[in-house]
Amino acid sequence: MLSLPELSSPLIVDVFRLTSHEPHQYDYCLHHLGQFVRTDTALDAASQLTPLGEDHGYQHLWDCARADVAAGDSALFSWLDGDSYRTLVSAFPDGGELIVARTGASDPNFNLRNEPALLLRTRGTNAIFASVFETHGYFDEASEMSLDARGKVERVSVVSHDDVQTELNIYFAANRTLNVRISNRAAPAAEDAFSVAWQSVSPLNIPES
Repeated sequence: MLSLPELSSPLIVDVFRLTSHEPHQYDYCLHHLGQFVRTDTALDAASQLTPLGEDHGYQHLWDCARADVAAGDSALFSWLDGDSYRTLVSAFPDGGELIVARTGASDPNFNLRNEPALLLRTRGTNAIFASVFETHGYFDEASEMSLDARGKVERVSVVSHDDVQTELNIYFAANRTLNVRISNRAAPAAEDAFSVAWQSVSPLNIPES
């Protein structure tokens, strides 16, 4: 969790790194509450709802919409939760899919509550899910007043990740970049475990015409 003076609420930086000797499909699932607001990906809504899979819990998720995310890009998904906005921005270093789902599939007795879910999907031998959660803004339903519905985080990228270190860049509005480094060693010293620093922005060198 990062408390930055530039933001009204702390950022949650969530990094999930997986390693294997064989290729797999990896899914990162987020069960959230609230009303969808926006995404920066082109969602392809399903014309007919079908379960997301046949077992392991996927059979209880409706496959509602999908968006392809190119390698090196990130995906932004924002929703309104009560009177606050929440935004998830996730890096896709190897590309993948953003899947919008909803619980309630394969439930003939209607025991499951109908609630939204979000899946980040990628494939490969190794994988890393690097996400930033931002709480921002305010919405008053009685007066229909909205403030700061868009967060400050615009993009997240994985600079590198290996057995020694994971390095991320978090890109903010106004062309500001926060560099985050996390040690992957088994028992790092406290001063080496985690570091954050704003990157300096070099002025543009535009030749005179």
